[in-house]
Amino acid sequence: MTSKISFFKLACDERKKLSWMTALMGLVFGLLIPFRVLIVMAMTGREYTSAGAAERLEQMTKIFWSQIGFGHIENMVFILMAGALCAFCTFGYVHSSVKLDFYHSLAIKRENLFGAKLLGSVMTFVLPYLLCQALGVLAGIPYGVISGRGVLEVLAASGQGILFFLASYSGALLAVMLTGKLLTTVFAVGVFGAYIPMIYLLCIAFREIFMPTALGTGVEDAATQVLGYSSPWAFCFYQFFAGDDVVKKGMTGAWPDFSRSCTLAAMVIILLLISVFLYQHRKTERAGSALAIRHTEGIIKFLLVIPTALFAGLAAYGIFANMVWVIVFIVLFGALGCMIMEFIYRWDIRQVLCHKLQMVLSVLIAALIFCIFRYDTAGYNTYLPGKEELAGMAVLEAYQNYGDYLIDGKMTGNVEEILDYLETDQFDAMYQIAENGVERERRADRMNQVYGNGRFVNVMYRLKNGREIYRVYYVENSVYTECMEKMMQDSEFAGKYYPLLGWNAEMLGEAYITITQKDLNQLQKMMKASENDKNTESAKENLSKQNDAPEAETQDGKKEIKLRQESDEPETQSVTERITLRKEETESETERTAEETRTESETGSTMEEADPESETEDAMKDGEAVPEAGYAEVDPEYIEEWRTEYEYAEEGVDEVSLDFSGAEVQELLEAYCEDLSEVSIQDIQEATGWITFRSREIHSTDGWYSTCTYPTGIRFPHTMEVFMKKYEETYSASDESAAEELLQN
Repeated sequence: MTSKISFFKLACDERKKLSWMTALMGLVFGLLIPFRVLIVMAMTGREYTSAGAAERLEQMTKIFWSQIGFGHIENMVFILMAGALCAFCTFGYVHSSVKLDFYHSLAIKRENLFGAKLLGSVMTFVLPYLLCQALGVLAGIPYGVISGRGVLEVLAASGQGILFFLASYSGALLAVMLTGKLLTTVFAVGVFGAYIPMIYLLCIAFREIFMPTALGTGVEDAATQVLGYSSPWAFCFYQFFAGDDVVKKGMTGAWPDFSRSCTLAAMVIILLLISVFLYQHRKTERAGSALAIRHTEGIIKFLLVIPTALFAGLAAYGIFANMVWVIVFIVLFGALGCMIMEFIYRWDIRQVLCHKLQMVLSVLIAALIFCIFRYDTAGYNTYLPGKEELAGMAVLEAYQNYGDYLIDGKMTGNVEEILDYLETDQFDAMYQIAENGVERERRADRMNQVYGNGRFVNVMYRLKNGREIYRVYYVENSVYTECMEKMMQDSEFAGKYYPLLGWNAEMLGEAYITITQKDLNQLQKMMKASENDKNTESAKENLSKQNDAPEAETQDGKKEIKLRQESDEPETQSVTERITLRKEETESETERTAEETRTESETGSTMEEADPESETEDAMKDGEAVPEAGYAEVDPEYIEEWRTEYEYAEEGVDEVSLDFSGAEVQELLEAYCEDLSEVSIQDIQEATGWITFRSREIHSTDGWYSTCTYPTGIRFPHTMEVFMKKYEETYSASDESAAEELLQN
């Protein structure tokens, strides 16, 4: 039986063998911790030489503790690299049959030998790391910035660093015990760290391409949790970056979450126990082989080759959009992956075609998985429960931003939670939306799919057995509008669908409206016409007085009189109207210049060869369908809508925004809620502007102040009246010079 003295002697001998690594770690940590602290403190001391004693001490203390303790990613990266390097160097002898025979011939149990080497290599890291941390703290003594709380945080950060080292060490050690060569050990570490993220990306790609009706709510949050636990290294990064939003801030940074630290410690213990078990049962003759356990060769080959072939199939699908090429790529890369794996296993190119059955099975499984998703054999996208199976339904336009919903006293923007909140048992109109979306999916061509005149709508089915199903469909605008108009006749549903209708002025802090310049011009013309009708007599009197007034001496005054004579408008025009007249005059002159330039350009290029792409754009602008595969089954209304938007975008129309706060928000809220309860769904869809309200004290689930953004525009008369009132007040000038400056601009 091995005594305690011989055990620690073995550990000390192992540490002496790795003395070069101790020196290396001492050098790197010395530069990262105490040397950096000294440099930063010296520079800071010179910067605050002229400051007062109290201010200088406060700044020096703050900067000192920011350079040591928690929150230094460069330290963590080197710690993780050091852990893997220690595992490779300490247990690299298991890859050599000669060294393995020597160590196993000693009168020491395998588990004792394992523990001694483990302890010795860990001390190789711990001693220089703790020494450099202590030197970093001592560097602050001459500046008088040391405190007990700061020292406690440095001790906690040192413990976290040691835990990170053990996590990296145990992960790399498991890779060492599973392999028989250093090269395959390095590959195993890479696979160990990247395999689960690779599978996650593959699943996301298939879902995005072949499952367009999947509602991806919550997938990203769940994936963050899964990826954070996918490997020891990923968990360390996850814990490092998750500290800011989990626990309190300290003098040096965010404290680590205790529960996650315990989880990481448990992961280290489990990995070390598995490594000990593999070391005890490892066969000496497997040294020099690719894998220490021969029976795992086929399993690992399947786990690596099938995802590789699927990635190749996705690439071919995206490039060629042809299933023939997809199958070719799957076969080619599947077979090539199997041959590469065989070469790594045997290290003999003549044996790359061994195990042909495994190669055939890998290719067939990959092709089968791809076809199942490509042709939706499971019927995921076209699933539509019967009305008799439903207990309730809910719909929500996918890309609307009606803001966070107040549900059970909490603001949330989670789509699934909102759909649950909007559920109703009066779902006849909603069911028509779902039917239209499913029908479009049945007719969809994944190779040449073009979305026409429609919108994406989130749908929730609640079956009578309690099961909830979430989908997102592309629904025709006409169907959506007609069905939602019916649903909005239910005031209770409308109040839920537009959460702003349930808010009050006390909940809101500020708001702003953004409308297009085109809408603003139209509003100004409407207001001007109304004012002219009401104040005709007053305008004539003012015009008579202005004609008797002497002509202004300045050039700016002449421009103003000329503008009034040309426009034949009364002096009672507001500054806004005068700006509009000047702008319209400038725009018309610009249009004439552009027309002349365009005419000259067309005249000079009559002999040039026509550009097919420009001809296609002209055809689209004229509302003609282009006979290409990508435009199959496009609704003519969509062409007209696209043409209108294209011309509208070419005009370069600007936007006009106004901010509201204080008492103005209450007036704006009342006006908009009144409009929202009266306008139709069609009016909302055709709105060209936006109105945004921000809450005063209510926070959403992500911690930010809740905001809600709604469509608006000229079809919202009460809202536009408040907007124009604010606009006139904002841009009115108290003196003539300010008015003329606005006029010139």
